[in-house]
Amino acid sequence: MKRRVSSNRVASRAFTLIEVMLALGMLMMVLSVIYSTWMAILRSKNAADKAAMHAQRSRIAMRAIEDALQGVQVFQMNQPYYAFIADTSGEFALLSVASRLPDSFPGSGMFGDQALRRVNFQVEPGSNGVPQLVMRQYPLLLATNAIDTDYPIVLATEVTDFAFEFWDARRGEWLSEWLYTNQLPPVVRFLLGIGRRGDNASLPQTVQVPTVALSATPVPAELQGRGAGRPQAGRNPTNATGVPNPNPGTSANPGVNLRTQGGVGP
Repeated sequence: MKRRVSSNRVASRAFTLIEVMLALGMLMMVLSVIYSTWMAILRSKNAADKAAMHAQRSRIAMRAIEDALQGVQVFQMNQPYYAFIADTSGEFALLSVASRLPDSFPGSGMFGDQALRRVNFQVEPGSNGVPQLVMRQYPLLLATNAIDTDYPIVLATEVTDFAFEFWDARRGEWLSEWLYTNQLPPVVRFLLGIGRRGDNASLPQTVQVPTVALSATPVPAELQGRGAGRPQAGRNPTNATGVPNPNPGTSANPGVNLRTQGGVGP
């Protein structure tokens, strides 16, 4: 009798198979809750990091475009080399200006003391097919065919919008296109949208629309050197304002129309 009682006591202390399965099920539920919480934290962190990256890239891109526009320069005797090219006919705008850039401008370390450079801003497809804003620049006093290496700098990725508007003082309104390469608009504003928000691919995550005032007065030919204002042999005659006329024989030169002629650059 004593042996049977002791054996029954030992058997009552063990777990049954149902109890073990219930314990394992509860443990799996707890682990699944911990895993889903951890994944939610990781997704939130990745979304926050991506938003911060887009905001930082947006600030850098906006500052670069603003610096390029604020330093725009035009010399009357060499206007074809200082052409202001803004093509807004495509899905994304294209901007090419000759500007005196500050030392803090991206890529300035590659050009030393050559602060006067032509800067191009253009949206191009990246390696994964996503549009990205690319900036290219080269010294204005260096021949174009002497440049062997291209130095593209990606200012922003996942670009959704890149557009310009130009203030016309005569009409008193904003224009969506600027057709004259040898005339500067007094004020330019541009829109840059970066990053797609959620599942809606039509909404950018970061949008900025700054307005920049340009120095629209060209440098007179008299200030470019001795005898710069006098026509020289082999050069195109100038019009009444002293601006070199790309079309000799005409009395007035309102500017080169981008619809009929390609962009002029060095």
